[in-house]
Amino acid sequence: MMRVLLAGATGLVGNLVSARLAGRADVDLIRLVRVAAGPADRAVDFEALAARPGEVMAAIAPDGADVAISCLGTTLRKAGSREAFWRVDHDYVAAFAAGARAVGARQAILVSSAGAGGGGFYLKTKGATERALTGLGFVRVDVVRPGLLLGRRSETRLGERAGQILLPALRPLLAGPLAPYRAIPAARVAAAIAGLTGRTEPGVHIHDNEALEALGGG
Repeated sequence: MMRVLLAGATGLVGNLVSARLAGRADVDLIRLVRVAAGPADRAVDFEALAARPGEVMAAIAPDGADVAISCLGTTLRKAGSREAFWRVDHDYVAAFAAGARAVGARQAILVSSAGAGGGGFYLKTKGATERALTGLGFVRVDVVRPGLLLGRRSETRLGERAGQILLPALRPLLAGPLAPYRAIPAARVAAAIAGLTGRTEPGVHIHDNEALEALGGG
């Protein structure tokens, strides 16, 4: 049985990943959430996790873990400031991964973004988070870099909603170096993540839109 820790399970991609993994007989899924609502949920104080990742994760997963999947993320608008955005998208994600590594996880899967590490605060934050995870000593790290995610969120993101309408129509024009920014269904990204879960080939593996579409059956 493979023990999988999932953070960000209530978001667009995380919820879809959760549904896929919950149906697998070889997976013991533990969802880290702010408020527990089901048998697989473990309530977590992310501030405490950021301060004491090993200690907090040991209490959440006393039997250890094999895989850590982070679908955590927010927006600058929702966070309210750059500092708050960094706290969620970098500090919380890095602490979750560090805690998972401390309890034995060998693989980490991170939902990042197309263009991570590029210009602008958002992409620079994503790049910094990727670097933080790859430095934690996991045997395998899978960095998932989708373009604009297509799917219905619980909260409204006006700019993203506009992009969901426009980018599919512009898909034929987004070729070559722009291909990584094409819109992609969140369900396909989730299918790719489920397919990557448990992979044992070592190293850092980057998955852009093209790779995700192949892994997710696109």
